[in-house]
Amino acid sequence: MKPARLIPIAIAEAAASGLPPERISAAGKTFRVSAAEASRPSGYYRSRARAEAVVAAAKVVYDAAMKRPPRIDKKGVLAVKKKRFSIAYELWEADELIPSHDPETWQYREDYPPGVQERDYTGTPGEKKKVEDIAKDPDPLFLLARTPTASDGAPIIAEVNGSPGIVWGGNGRTMGLQLAYRRGTADKYRAALRERAPEFGISQAAVDQARKPVLVRAITNLKQKNTPRELAALSSALNESTSNAKDDVASAVAIARQLSPATISTIGELLEDASMREAMEQYPQAFAEALRADGILTDQNREAWMSGVKLSKAGKLRLEQAFLARAVETTERLRAMSPGLAQKVERLVPALTRVDARSNGHSITRHLQAAVDAIHTADAQDMPIDDFLAQQDFTRSTSHQSAILARCLSRLGRVRLGQLADAWAALADFDPKQKTLFGAHPSPAETFRVWEEAAG
Repeated sequence: MKPARLIPIAIAEAAASGLPPERISAAGKTFRVSAAEASRPSGYYRSRARAEAVVAAAKVVYDAAMKRPPRIDKKGVLAVKKKRFSIAYELWEADELIPSHDPETWQYREDYPPGVQERDYTGTPGEKKKVEDIAKDPDPLFLLARTPTASDGAPIIAEVNGSPGIVWGGNGRTMGLQLAYRRGTADKYRAALRERAPEFGISQAAVDQARKPVLVRAITNLKQKNTPRELAALSSALNESTSNAKDDVASAVAIARQLSPATISTIGELLEDASMREAMEQYPQAFAEALRADGILTDQNREAWMSGVKLSKAGKLRLEQAFLARAVETTERLRAMSPGLAQKVERLVPALTRVDARSNGHSITRHLQAAVDAIHTADAQDMPIDDFLAQQDFTRSTSHQSAILARCLSRLGRVRLGQLADAWAALADFDPKQKTLFGAHPSPAETFRVWEEAAG
């Protein structure tokens, strides 16, 4: 709508004072324009088009008066586990949102769909601490991050089965903000929300009028009727951990640096015919002894790792992530890795570590990391890996090796990949300073043919 050249003084003054003209209503044969909270109409017009033109002009005045940055569309995309949800940013009252648990009693709420929340806020100190940390100091950089993922940013709501305001992602964030408003510690969050509201298509006046404003992402393309199983899948996809997950993943990277080659070799032998999780179930004593040998498992932190004589659920997850971190290196790759891809990569870690320790130029760890990144990007674009790789310009040897490894990881199973890794390591695991009876050592290109032949 093209703004009008002239607008009434009353409307201009209202806009300049921070009251956007948001209401157009029919009054007989005319159309009435009123500013928000204005005590009387600001103008009458013979056509709706003329009234809308005046409103558009008044918004220009309002934006200038509020020093509002260029408006970013309030719509967006939420990407979770190969799914794409359309979202709209909305402003809700904190107490009208329905998280899975009451943040004061920690009991499961009766008005929250039963059996879909995986997190145990009733008896898990770590989850309670996460909520309490948010309540003490709600961090706007974290809670107002404009991100396409569920782990950070505004909580995620969706109306399903006739229930609006249900929090499907960011339950901990929501409970933390509810407590913050009740305790009077939300001032910093509220001020930042008011300042940044226009970025999300929300007026600053709306924030001022709200008692306990909370920015949320509302999913707009979810079907209204869902089975309990579908709701559980939705909760699993969207209710991802926030600060605890970050701490756990960062901790895994630190633990990975403590794993000795001997421990990785020991674990590698246990993975020949089993996944990491299966091996930890079958040989708990072997894992515990290896962790103790590296100083990772101690008497002081035993409760964090063990449940009786076996590794606890948290301990297993931490060790899985640490083992993977030896190969993928960064927390971003760890968070993005699917369970299937993780099982494949963890089978390669012992061979990678053996060759990396030689420093003989045959390491393919960096190429593997680039291959994992390629698979993640292809999945995000919902594209087969071969189609994705066909679009890339592989002119360097590193890019060629990454493409080969990406094809192997996508096409082959965990057992076959383990066999290939062992065969490659048998050729590449040598001391370059020692001579061989069979002449010169093989070149990196020669040992890498194991992967090339497997990729076809």
